[in-house]
Amino acid sequence: MNSSVMNRSLDATPEGAEGSARRAAAGALMTGGVLWVAAALIGGEDGTPRFYAAEVVWLVAQVALLAGTVLLWQARPHGQRRLGDAGFALATTGRVGFVAAEAVALASGETAEELLPVAALLTAVGMVLAGVAVVRERRWTMWARFAPLAVGVFPFLAMFPFAASDADGPPVVSMVVWGLVFVALGVAAREQGGRIARARSSRDRRPDEDEGRP
Repeated sequence: MNSSVMNRSLDATPEGAEGSARRAAAGALMTGGVLWVAAALIGGEDGTPRFYAAEVVWLVAQVALLAGTVLLWQARPHGQRRLGDAGFALATTGRVGFVAAEAVALASGETAEELLPVAALLTAVGMVLAGVAVVRERRWTMWARFAPLAVGVFPFLAMFPFAASDADGPPVVSMVVWGLVFVALGVAAREQGGRIARARSSRDRRPDEDEGRP
């Protein structure tokens, strides 16, 4: 079987589909995370031009992060663990809530204070569950193995406590850091794809090397 046929066969396998989803998830998560940081830094009082500018960026960021979450779910870093599926389903629901909240804010000129806390909580709880499943599955290695869990844990440490005690919600620095954690998750997905590709390339070369041995 020549190499082109082998590559087509590989792309048709579940691992090939998961690899494509993982690469797409990496791009969406990194893009969404960067836009999240930009929107948090733009800020702006409700109804002001700066508010509307930030909301446009927020909306695009939330759509990208929603896509990244769904694609990461399809990449299945948690394997077949039901805990991971439940976690990603919950996190996806939270991300849909974020998109809805930003759309409402953009249309009304006011922050959707009722939707955002619920969306953040669903996202955080979902990513904790999914993150635990990824850690247990051990498909991802090194620091990347803990990246999904970090996305879920961070709000409980540095956002929700402020939101509970301050009417203005979490500080900008906490928002910025959560965006950077999403960027790190995208980098983790990309790095794991490269690791798997290198391992597969090494495995595929071994039969050719063995053929030259006496």
